[in-house]
Amino acid sequence: MTENKPIRSMTDARLDFTHGTPMRQSYIVASSPRSGSTYFCRLLGQSGLLGTPSEVLNPGFDLKGFKNRFKASSPADYIAELISRRTAKSGVFGLKAHFENFEGFLKEYPALLDVLSPVTYIYINRRDRVAQAVSMARALQTNQWSSQGQEGKKPELRYNRELIANAMKEVELQDAGWLNWFKANNITPFRLTYEDLLADPAGTVQRVVEHLGVQDAERDEVKVPPVEKQGDDTNQEWIERFRRETEGGGDSQLGAPPADADSKRRGPSDHFFERHDRLIQSLPKMRDSAIGFLDLIRLRHRYNAVIGQNRQLLRGARVLDLISYAGFWSLAALDAGAASVVVVETSQKNFDAARKNFLQSQFEAERCKLLRAKITEVLKKMEPKQIDVVLCKRYFEHCYLPDFFSELCRLQPKYVIVDTKVALGEGALCRFSIAGKAWKGAQSGKIISTPSHEAIVLLCGSQFHWRAVDWKAMDIADWAGIQDYADGSHRTYVLQQE
Repeated sequence: MTENKPIRSMTDARLDFTHGTPMRQSYIVASSPRSGSTYFCRLLGQSGLLGTPSEVLNPGFDLKGFKNRFKASSPADYIAELISRRTAKSGVFGLKAHFENFEGFLKEYPALLDVLSPVTYIYINRRDRVAQAVSMARALQTNQWSSQGQEGKKPELRYNRELIANAMKEVELQDAGWLNWFKANNITPFRLTYEDLLADPAGTVQRVVEHLGVQDAERDEVKVPPVEKQGDDTNQEWIERFRRETEGGGDSQLGAPPADADSKRRGPSDHFFERHDRLIQSLPKMRDSAIGFLDLIRLRHRYNAVIGQNRQLLRGARVLDLISYAGFWSLAALDAGAASVVVVETSQKNFDAARKNFLQSQFEAERCKLLRAKITEVLKKMEPKQIDVVLCKRYFEHCYLPDFFSELCRLQPKYVIVDTKVALGEGALCRFSIAGKAWKGAQSGKIISTPSHEAIVLLCGSQFHWRAVDWKAMDIADWAGIQDYADGSHRTYVLQQE
């Protein structure tokens, strides 16, 4: 049955080569988001001479799928498997990478370029940066990065000037990263542009084939997934509008955080993000994201749902914060008026980051108690009614929920604010998955339990009254970076003791 289904992912095992040809040379398509690199790589694959290049170093794309399929326990093992399965009969192996993914993987595996040697860099960029930024902003809103998988209802698109501006900055950073790398390492890449590729696709691919010297090699039969152009009249409208709004020096506010209802009510300088800019900028970027500004957009929305919507509950409260993201959530609770916070961090790295941020804050030391311990041990040692509000993010999916709720019932907090993934669809009350393995060692990852809404209601029982924060009522201009909250697969609940 699998053989009859169309190939939709570059991680599909049907794209593996079985002839076992050793690699004689490799190439890296050095790119930035929305530069036409995916379309270009599919054309390279269709040539039958250049392997099947894709984003094998991107943890948010192909890396996870390949790593799980190969059961790779180290970067070296992972790359060796890729080379053995994706090297063409011509002896060529190829991959595509945005600079941040390339740089990050190289830090984990410094021998990468030696293993791929000799390496040719093919640098693709886009002359029209505004068009590239608009394309990226649109993909961020829809969470659709290629023409595949676009069946069904399409998400609503809204023009967002700040999102486009941030996308342009991200593109410029990615391109600058590659150019600086080439200069520092005395590399002269093979250059091409998106516009030239569209003008002559076949000719561009032939130039690459000849540059690598494999025009007379034996070809593979490759059926890579097709890619269609995603841009339409909406793209052109946004491009023209953005240019109108930013010409003549009118871009002084580009890159500013998007406005929201909470900040509008209290004034532009009174939002936590603006008043604690140093803290916000020092927060670590998510491992699976190559787009730092998107992490901050997502965090801002989550702040508005978890803290902004619940200020009255936090005012004067004794708060227990389970995993605080370098102190962010605890400082936000204190800023909202909490009397004190007990912070539980499970890793030394997060503990140290939280302590540093607390020491640099304006809050009195006695208002915050920072613990490095297992959450279950802390809960068992606490006395009933010692805490008024529990902040629970991330941990909810990593604990045994019946035991956790049992402890909550014993401790009797007035409120529990939960931000969690939610299993959609009918059937099981909880869905289980295994988190991706770390590179070091071959031990299985942690089991993640994603409860359904019905499971949360059942666990609340007669002890807690629940309500869900209405994300749709938060005046969100667009849902870039928070599509999981838009479709209900991630929700924020407030549980109140009966």
